Amino acid sequence: MTTAQQYFMLIAKEKSLARAAEQLYISPQNLSNHVNRLEKEYGTLFMRYPHFRLTPAGEALLSTLQKISILEQGLDTELKEIKEEMSGNLHFGIHVIRAHCYLPRVMPAYLKRFPNVHVTVYYQNMIANERMLLNGELDAFFGVDVHPLPEFRVIPLENEPIFFVASTRLLQKNGVDQREGMLEYELLPRFSFLLSPPDSQFRPKIDRFCGSMGIVLPELMTISDFEMQLILASKDLAACFCPKTILSRIEELNLTMPEDNKLHAFRVNHLTASTDLSIVVHQLAFLSKPLKGFVDTFKREFENGF
Repeated sequence: MTTAQQYFMLIAKEKSLARAAEQLYISPQNLSNHVNRLEKEYGTLFMRYPHFRLTPAGEALLSTLQKISILEQGLDTELKEIKEEMSGNLHFGIHVIRAHCYLPRVMPAYLKRFPNVHVTVYYQNMIANERMLLNGELDAFFGVDVHPLPEFRVIPLENEPIFFVASTRLLQKNGVDQREGMLEYELLPRFSFLLSPPDSQFRPKIDRFCGSMGIVLPELMTISDFEMQLILASKDLAACFCPKTILSRIEELNLTMPEDNKLHAFRVNHLTASTDLSIVVHQLAFLSKPLKGFVDTFKREFENGF
């Protein structure tokens, strides 16, 4: 990739020629000269007024350069492997709650096999992960109900079931035996609930289930953080739903809770919805030994059970 093309990608990322010039430590005029050379070949690439935007030609060039960048990174990694240099950098995106559940087990096992690989972890949501992977800024991200795109290679890990969670006191108050492993769905309306936002990926699964069963859940509070839902549930405020692997947080919370506040998890009969967990890489990316080892480590830990 030429210098002018690299500069154009930075301008597109920053949405400003001036900011890109500052980062490159060159003058705006110098940067404009590089852009002018590109525009002689491809046509007008972006408009500055009334606000910065790429033209259709600019969008097409950016998309192509992003793919070239991913291929060049893969070539560099492949050449290192040919020289048996098992080192380098791995950039991985994951939501913070999921990171707390998985990384304490995954990372020690991975770094034992690849001690010379430097891993950078980005705590962020799915939208940011998808954007950075498409831009070539991530090698992989942890996917939760990933929307399939042609550019994505989705590597399945698990179909994760959903659990109902409530405290001992709340269960007793609503006539539920805490020793039961399965909760009858007809009992759900007895409880108030801490629920995920309607625009989340998780909440529509609960709403569809309730609609199919003809029940309405009294909603005390809307909150997007599963961990905070569990903490508030342990205060007897309300019940909640959470994916299976988040249940590890229950064990930790229960260590410090009096008996009446301890949390209990139940499957709900007829609630068959699940969360699809995966590792996502770019279709064009070279699956290097360190990257393949990272994926394999996640797969092995899921097979062992979180």
